[in-house]
Amino acid sequence: MQDGVHRLTATPGASSALQRVGERLQARAGEINGRWNRRLQLTASGWEDLVRDAARLYSDAKDFRARSIRETLRVQTQKQIPEARFAVAPVSVFERASRDYLYLGRPQAPLEVSAARNEWENVQLVIVPFRGAVTDLSLMVSDLTDGKGHVIAGSNVTWRPVGHIYAQDPATYTGSERNEWPDPLLPQQAFTAQREEATFVWLEIYVPKDAASGDYRGTVSVIGLQGPPVRLPLQLKVWDFVLPDKNSLPNYEYDIVFSWERFYGHEPSLEELDAICAFQERYRLNPCAGDTYSMVPKVIIYKEKDGKYTFDFSELGKRLELAVKHGATALNINFSCGQSWTMGFDGMWGYPWFKLIDRETGKVSDYPPKELWGRGWEVVFKDPLFQQCMRDWWAYVQSKGWGSMAYWESVDEPNDESRIRQLQVEHSALQGLMPGLRLLSWGVVPSRPGTEGYLHIYGPAAVYLDEATLRDCHEQQAQGREFWTYLCAPAFTREDGGESIGVTARDRALGLRVYFWETWRDKSQGWNVYALGGFHYNTAQMRKPPEQRWPNVPWIDPSLGLSNQCYPGPDQELLPSIRLEHMRDGVEDYEYLVVLRKALQDLETKSADSPLLDQGEVLLNVGPEIYAGPLKWTHDPGVLLTRRAQVAAMIEKVQAASR
Repeated sequence: MQDGVHRLTATPGASSALQRVGERLQARAGEINGRWNRRLQLTASGWEDLVRDAARLYSDAKDFRARSIRETLRVQTQKQIPEARFAVAPVSVFERASRDYLYLGRPQAPLEVSAARNEWENVQLVIVPFRGAVTDLSLMVSDLTDGKGHVIAGSNVTWRPVGHIYAQDPATYTGSERNEWPDPLLPQQAFTAQREEATFVWLEIYVPKDAASGDYRGTVSVIGLQGPPVRLPLQLKVWDFVLPDKNSLPNYEYDIVFSWERFYGHEPSLEELDAICAFQERYRLNPCAGDTYSMVPKVIIYKEKDGKYTFDFSELGKRLELAVKHGATALNINFSCGQSWTMGFDGMWGYPWFKLIDRETGKVSDYPPKELWGRGWEVVFKDPLFQQCMRDWWAYVQSKGWGSMAYWESVDEPNDESRIRQLQVEHSALQGLMPGLRLLSWGVVPSRPGTEGYLHIYGPAAVYLDEATLRDCHEQQAQGREFWTYLCAPAFTREDGGESIGVTARDRALGLRVYFWETWRDKSQGWNVYALGGFHYNTAQMRKPPEQRWPNVPWIDPSLGLSNQCYPGPDQELLPSIRLEHMRDGVEDYEYLVVLRKALQDLETKSADSPLLDQGEVLLNVGPEIYAGPLKWTHDPGVLLTRRAQVAAMIEKVQAASR
């Protein structure tokens, strides 16, 4: 009964009024504890009074603690900035940005971060008003200098206020029970720090490829219209190596163009698609310029004068060229995880997908005609026109030089006999129509009966990748096949405490970073985290006029971001999520390991007996302290960050020894 109520003294430097509040709370705690000690003598109504009074004390004590901490922050801050209206302090990027967060550290402590060249790295700060709300806040970042004449411009730092999403209507929640979760990173514009709330700001720091290595220093200033700015030192260590532009592993993200169109009300132009691909490139995602609904209907079918048919894939090609321009290393030329081209030739959803142009007459008609709608995928696969389209489409892809990065994904998660049969029929046909094209299906493990010989890429879920399945996957690799992994669900916890890695805003953010260390350990050759832009599933946002939609109203999402890692912003600007930031950090961690492995290979050719070779190999081994299995991985960010720093330092040593 005493836990949580016996430490009710005000923090040092608190006002006398606050100290008196603490004394009164302490007296109430003593009285309640006295009744607790006499609990066997209480009547039923006495028990009810005790429970009610204890609950009130707990609530008042929590409020007192928050007031006391704010008072401490005020005293510490105003010693340096007498007229300051708020405190500013660094917090870990793994801290959840809760509005009732109580910062216990030192205000105005440095923001500290390290990064390689051509890397993005993140820091987070919290703003705590002392009394009333502070409006019209913004951040200004100075240039960073190393004292040797080298400068990283402050324009390489982007800041965004942290926003929240709600699992249910926020109007039904108050205080810490609002059921809100930090995730969207809002546009870089003026914001308000509300009274008695913590406001978080996320900063992305990009280190240019040509930056000199060393220790840089600058300043982050939080500025408002009232009161003086409050500044934090920013300290950046730049490692002496560069990360590659293109990711070492392919991945594919879904739904972004379809969702964009649903939210903004029009199909994105090529210029807007270019911006979407640039957004994906910035977050080290494999750029994809379309999906089933935005790509397949772009094909034009021509009936030539001799009665034969040809296909114009040029509009499709323009979109894929954008993906390649922004660093794509893989192209899913089915544009879906399931039916795609067959939907078009089947007239799926009750309308024709293509335009058919008669070269001789110039007549334009719809295809397929109504009598061919709803034939089903098996009939479509036997249609000579469909078969010709697939042959010609594959020839077009190869003619553009994209054949080596192309693959075909279909029959998602074939977990019953009917879907296994569909996989067999479709992939058998595709192997004849599109020879040499790699075929992938997510949710398939090598031991699944009926899949042998029908897949070039197995795609097991990471959460089910136990040691036995992993051995099967490695056997497939030895035979020339590949295996990729994916995440596609909220985290779950076993009775023994084992916890999976989840993809929602509710789940541990660290898991999305650990996933890429798992990918390295397991020798997976590709990855997917579902999904980048499936915000069209949030139908409550889609069906309202723009002024009644996000960001003008709260984002209410019962799945807490399961299908989207970004959000639609104003002026067709995609907004990243905290989860997306952690994913990029994980991808870059993976690239650290790639760089170290290459550096060790180079060193071995010059100095095969260097002790650095064994030391480096130890760091390439992802042990159980980081990842021991799908339900056992570190929950301590320090473990991961320490290993990352060790890898970076080793890269510098190995590369120096190779010069």
